Amino acid sequence: MKQFAGTLATLVLLGGLAGYYFFIDVPREEKKIKETRESARVLPYLLDKVHRLTYKNGELTVVAEKEKLTWKLKKPLETLGDHMLLNGMLQQLEEARHTRVVEENPEDLSQFGLKDPAISITLEEKSFGKKTVHIGSPSPIGHSAYFKVDDNPRVILVPGFQKDWAKTLFEFRSKTLLDFPTEKITQVTLERPGGTLSIKKEKDEWHISRPIEALGDKAAIENLINQIRHARAQAFVEETPSDLTIYKLDKPKHLARFSDEENSWGLDLGTAQGENTFHAKLKNKSNVVAVENRVKAAIETNYLDLIDKRVLTFKEDEIVQIQITSEEGENNRTVVINKEEGEKPVWKITHPTQVDADQAAVNSLLFDLKDTRAIAFMTFGNKENFGLENPKQSLTIKKKNGDTETLHLGNANLDGKQYFLSRSLDGGVFVLETEKVNKLFRAFKDLRDRSLVSIDSDQVHHIVLKYPDKTFELKRAGKNWTLLKPEKVDPLKPFIGNDILWTVNSLQFEQEFPSTGSEKTGFDSPTLTLSLSDENGSKLATVIVGNAVEDTKLRWAKTEDPTRKVHIQDRFLNEIPKTLEKFQLAQEQ
Repeated sequence: MKQFAGTLATLVLLGGLAGYYFFIDVPREEKKIKETRESARVLPYLLDKVHRLTYKNGELTVVAEKEKLTWKLKKPLETLGDHMLLNGMLQQLEEARHTRVVEENPEDLSQFGLKDPAISITLEEKSFGKKTVHIGSPSPIGHSAYFKVDDNPRVILVPGFQKDWAKTLFEFRSKTLLDFPTEKITQVTLERPGGTLSIKKEKDEWHISRPIEALGDKAAIENLINQIRHARAQAFVEETPSDLTIYKLDKPKHLARFSDEENSWGLDLGTAQGENTFHAKLKNKSNVVAVENRVKAAIETNYLDLIDKRVLTFKEDEIVQIQITSEEGENNRTVVINKEEGEKPVWKITHPTQVDADQAAVNSLLFDLKDTRAIAFMTFGNKENFGLENPKQSLTIKKKNGDTETLHLGNANLDGKQYFLSRSLDGGVFVLETEKVNKLFRAFKDLRDRSLVSIDSDQVHHIVLKYPDKTFELKRAGKNWTLLKPEKVDPLKPFIGNDILWTVNSLQFEQEFPSTGSEKTGFDSPTLTLSLSDENGSKLATVIVGNAVEDTKLRWAKTEDPTRKVHIQDRFLNEIPKTLEKFQLAQEQ
């Protein structure tokens, strides 16, 4: 008992020591560190409200004033300031901490380069008034410089290079030339030696009006606008030029104009300045600057690169008709597919014959039409040499409002990997991969519903599989299937009957033939006769499978319709049970 009491007392003592450490000693240490760090600040103020900054570096004096969120230079000239540089300087000063106090009250400041400091930064703000930070010589040891704040005699050592605080007038100036929001621009005009490019925004769509009329590619056009908008002055060449002819800016060969509903902006390019820049001037400014070569390249953008590369423009729910016309080969026919509106719209083929369309195939076609993009545009209006005077195939979509858009298919290129097409939207001739062409210009057989039979599986209660040497008969009660012939197997696992029904419903024919009676179909002695009946014994569907088609993996098949004969995949027979063992293995244990 005494031993237990001693252990308990020890634990209590250790707990008390731990509590003292974590709740008293640690917070006290953290507070001390924080106080030490705060006391080391060069300027013990928040500088986000500084409204005036004066920077002196030798003969350079820059005065900047903040108006709301914008910095403006007042001296040595009036212009916009570089907000990133000015805000960055304030942040650096706010975060600056000295590593040590060199002298509290030095008699000679010249030894620290602070008698006539190389750099002085004066900050003005309502709460602390005016403060000046002087930056002197770099320290001979370590990457630090001597600092002094004007109302404090002590000299401190602050990490960082003195040269990091040495700025030029160019650095203080805003290099932004075109300051407008891209999303508000409604008109763009680019003048260049090759001609004028005019683009206009209507609602949310861009339209090219010169040198051709075409629907514009929104992403490409806005990217072009941003390329020019993001142009930055690489140098300020001359503030008030008396003669613009020396820069070829009196009659510029390259110019960009942008406008919204209220304002306009412009940038002119003149002669080259060195290898990588060009002389430039804003429309509403007098000074000459230098900009990068890429600005000239952007102004010279080929209009073909700005055209909407969608081959057709539509929303899927607005299409009511698709028409594909072929003028050559075995597909020499016109296929017309119409949408029958209702609670669930259904696509029907109305020409060359009236049959159900494969809903998935039509929806897939619409998706491909909407998703396909041209590789590149070749020309507009001129269809010669592309095989488009008499196109091989045409595809037309019709919208609810009666509007139509058409694609025409021309020749393949030399290697056959691409085709030339044109679109009715703007007469543009473009190039498309052969693989994508084949996805768009589909044949009748690929669009019709090729289901041999279509049944409601829940209605089927009887399945009969009749082979030449045996017959299997299955019956369903509720969800349970029973094999009745050739011998009773009861109960079967539910999947056996359901799999047969799923296979029959999924069966699609490859090709349909008129009934001539001359083919060796084998229907007089079929390989399999599959019959489905409801609970009253009424026949729902019959599939008769005949001979194999020579040199193929196909078989002849038909339903009870005497006018239809088709080819189906031979594998259908492998998916239907043909041995008693198959059913016995599926018996519920």
